[in-house]
Amino acid sequence: TDVGKGDYVRLDGKIEDEGYFLAESTMIVKYAPFGRLRRIVLPKLYEVFSSDSGALSSLLILGNDENGNTELKDLAAKAGLSHLLSLSGMHLAIISSIVEKPLRRLFGKRFGTCLSFSVLFVFTYLSGWKPSLFRALLFRLLSRILESSHAFVFSEVCLFVLSPNSISDLGAAFSFISLSGILF
Repeated sequence: TDVGKGDYVRLDGKIEDEGYFLAESTMIVKYAPFGRLRRIVLPKLYEVFSSDSGALSSLLILGNDENGNTELKDLAAKAGLSHLLSLSGMHLAIISSIVEKPLRRLFGKRFGTCLSFSVLFVFTYLSGWKPSLFRALLFRLLSRILESSHAFVFSEVCLFVLSPNSISDLGAAFSFISLSGILF
């Protein structure tokens, strides 16, 4: 099931002799209130990408496949392209490059930039606040008011303060390392 940040989940199971917990059943006890929109919008997006060709689009745009189809993920891994399927700052950069200029021309520089940032915020929200996306969103916001190197460090610190478990997230680590290489 799709479990979001802040959801309360009940796991029933037992601790095995080897010392690990074996879950026999899981149940979402209470959904987080801010996850309601996500639970409404994502199934509708999955319907749009329900065809065979839509599975690849779903993987590239949403970062996952609701059907659990691992064929495309396996092919990407064999080709060495699985990093393209994980959501990252690259996705935010692509979305920003698509929506920012038209919005700025339609609504003016200041309001168009705010609308563009809103689109990026909604995308990050719909993705479940993946640490690499959240870091990229923070960097994008902070780089408007700070020098790039300062915005980079501050966005990483904010990420760890707001989401301490992201320190062990491999995607966040790779995001940090790749942007370090680009900036420095």
